[in-house]
Amino acid sequence: MMVREPAVAGRFYPASAASCRREMELLRPSSLPTDLPDRPVAGVVPHAGWTFSGGTAVRVLESIRARRTPKTFLVFGACHYPVRRNALFASGGWNTPLGLVEVDERLAREVRARAGDLVEDNPLAHEDEHSIEVQLPMIRHLFLEAPHEILDHLCCHHRIRSCGRGVQNDSCV
Repeated sequence: MMVREPAVAGRFYPASAASCRREMELLRPSSLPTDLPDRPVAGVVPHAGWTFSGGTAVRVLESIRARRTPKTFLVFGACHYPVRRNALFASGGWNTPLGLVEVDERLAREVRARAGDLVEDNPLAHEDEHSIEVQLPMIRHLFLEAPHEILDHLCCHHRIRSCGRGVQNDSCV
């Protein structure tokens, strides 16, 4: 199984499990918004280091958690390095200080079939990318009862709309 090791742990977020848990508890909001849908299907989460945007990211994930427990998280990340096409890490998993987060390989196959040439299985595109990595310890920690499956997807900015249409699937949330 291919496992993507952390590239920015210790810089963008803590490198140890105990430090991750401690920091997330400090970032947890004292209250959550009340004007959200009963069954949220998406959240926009910033991807900077936890020091800068961790509080916002935890608040969004906590808001989802208060209303439901998704089976799979579809995590879109920004491309900070050039890629030809939108890139999936379609099999294996991502290691975090809190343990492995596995890729939903069934959903990855379905997305590739639906999206055609808009998406390619390109694990190397994720090698040094931080936009998805910084979210995974939060998902792992906050959704303890979930199976911790993700489908990560690096999106080229010029193809984001068609990319979203290609992966639209209510069964993943």
